Formats: sequence, structure tokens, C-alpha cells
Amino acid sequence: MRTNHYQKFIITFFFSGTTRLVKGRKLPKCLKMIDVESDIISCLPDHLIELILSHLSIKEAVRTSVLSSNWRKKWSTLPDLVFDRECVSTETSKHPSVIESKFLRIVDHVLLLHSGPINKFEVSDSNQYFTIGVNSMADIDQWIFQISKRYIKEFVLDIRLKPRYKIPCCLFSCQSLQHLELNYCCLNPPTTFEGFRNLKSLSLFEVTMTQDAFENMICGCPLLEELTLYKIDGLWLKPPTTFEGFRNLKSLSLSKVRMTQDAFENMISGCPLLEELTLNEIDGLWIKPPTTFEGFRNLKSLSLSVVRMTQDAFENMISGCPLLEELALDKIDGLWLKAPTTFEGFRNLKSLSLFKVRMTQDAFENMISGCPLLEELTLNRN
Repeated sequence: MRTNHYQKFIITFFFSGTTRLVKGRKLPKCLKMIDVESDIISCLPDHLIELILSHLSIKEAVRTSVLSSNWRKKWSTLPDLVFDRECVSTETSKHPSVIESKFLRIVDHVLLLHSGPINKFEVSDSNQYFTIGVNSMADIDQWIFQISKRYIKEFVLDIRLKPRYKIPCCLFSCQSLQHLELNYCCLNPPTTFEGFRNLKSLSLFEVTMTQDAFENMICGCPLLEELTLYKIDGLWLKPPTTFEGFRNLKSLSLSKVRMTQDAFENMISGCPLLEELTLNEIDGLWIKPPTTFEGFRNLKSLSLSVVRMTQDAFENMISGCPLLEELALDKIDGLWLKAPTTFEGFRNLKSLSLFKVRMTQDAFENMISGCPLLEELTLNRN
């Protein structure tokens, strides 16, 4: 108990002062008042230093190097490196080119001095706060080349360039990757690429890739548990004929992608462990599970938005989801919401959202009466 109180005191003390470290190498007033011999900040146990650093941005973590050699050693071994708008100060200039230059120098500086393993590396300019320009593509190439040799486990790249940034070949050699998120990029894996054997989570947002590249990637990720695809340019979502399914997949989210009926049937039939399914604006598809489909026996969350499906398909799908806890339906074309006569209700449903769906009063009452555990209900029939 004493350790917890001590830990809480240290964190509170630290955050009240060092989060506003003075420019240059001057120390905060709260630290100057402490005698060097009794400087508890400099002599904190390693696990407390690591805990404090984990709550700081990379910019603030680097600045703690002025506290002591121990702090300097610890920040340079931080396993998670996240570079975003928190890294750059706009006190001296708000000009995009100046901010971008500062950002590039910060990333270069951290990678140069970092001496430990890197579990996570993230570069994010999603809101175009400092706007990484096309002239910085070579810098990004160099960052990825450096981390590709560090057994990285998680990589996130969220930048918006025109033309789109092309992912260098060295990233596809990172077999230690477990989580990969790429936004607004162009993917063109080398012909020797056979997938990420240890990948558990893959998120692709508005990327450009060929059909062959997609097929090679998904066939080479046997441990995949989470897959998110949003607006993939140049691609009809179609697994190859040799594809045997995502046997470990628990979460699947498809938004604004194009896929055929056969591809959809092939994909969902190969996901026996699926717990979360999101389908949004699927071009070219009427959602219709195959005749042999027995339902998602482990599904807990289902979200269907701006999709087309028949009454039979809907009845077949919901009847095969006995563990469903969350259901969201938004603008389902071709469907009058009506549960089948044999339907006994969603016995585990806790959240129900219905937006712009067509249903009769009897159908609504029948559905609600079959949800004894319902906690949240959202309706919008406009």
C-alpha cells in the first residue's frame, strides 16, 4: 500500500513540473528547490521512471534527459515511439514548412540516439497539422529502413501525400510485425513477398494496391485476428481460389470496398471464430450468406450500414448469431425488418441501433420483446 501512495505522489509531483520543462537545459523551479543529495526525481526506481515516461509524449520524454544520466538512459530505450502533432511546438512559428522541418529533425534525432528495441513506431499527420510534403518521402524511406532492422512489432503510418507515398520494399521483410496500419499509401510488395507470418492486426485505409498484391498479403497472414479495409483503390475484394479462410480472425470491417457475391460467401465461410463484423457500403454486393452457412456462432457485434440484402438473407444471418450483444442497422436497401417466425429473440443483446430502416410496428415489438438484457436502444426512422 505504501508503494502505491509513493508511486502516486511521484507521478503527481513529476507531472506538475516536468511537463513544462524550460527551453534549453534549465530545470523547472520545483526541481531547483530540491537539494542534489536528496533529489528524489533523479533517484527514482527504474520501474517508476519507465511508468512516468510511458505517460509522456516523445518530445517530453526526450526533455527528461536533463534530469540525470539515468533518465537519459531510460528515454533512449523507450519501446513505443509515436510521432504526431504533440511532438512539434508552434510557439516560434506556425508556418507549415518550419513545423515540418522541426518534425523531421525530431524523428531523426530520436532514431539516432535510441538504443533499445522498438515495439511500436508511428508517424501520424492525419489532420494535416504540419503537412508532411512530397519532398520528405526520402526521410520516411530512411525511417522505415532503420526500424525494419529493429524487430518492430507495430507500425502505423498515417500521412496524406499527393501522389501517395509508396511503401518501400524493406517493410515487407519485417516478419516480426504483429500490427500494421497504413493510411493513404501505395502498396506494391516485391514478387518474393509471401506475407507477414506473425501479423495479428491489419488495417488499410484508402490505399492503392493490385489484386495480386492483396491476394499474396492475406494468404500469407495465417495468424490474423483483426482485418480492417476501407476504400481500397484498384481492387475488387476477392480472395484467391486457394484461400482457406481466416481461421483465427475475430474482427472484420469492410467499408467502401468492391466485392462479388462469391467472394463474400468464400470469406465469411472461412471465419469460424468471428466476433465482430462491420459491413459498410459494399459495392457490387447483395449480402446473402451461402446456403451452407450456419451462422456466426461466436459473433458478438454486427453492424450493417448502406448495404443491400434480402429478407431471407437477414433472417438467415440473425438466426445464426446466438451470442450477439450489439446490433446496428443503417439504411438496409431491399429489406423490411422482420424477424423470422421461428426467431426466439436476441437473448444476449445489450445494444440495438436502428437508423433509416423499414419495419412494421408488430415487427418492432416482436424484436424488442425478445431482448431481455437490452440496455441501449437508438432509433432514427427519418
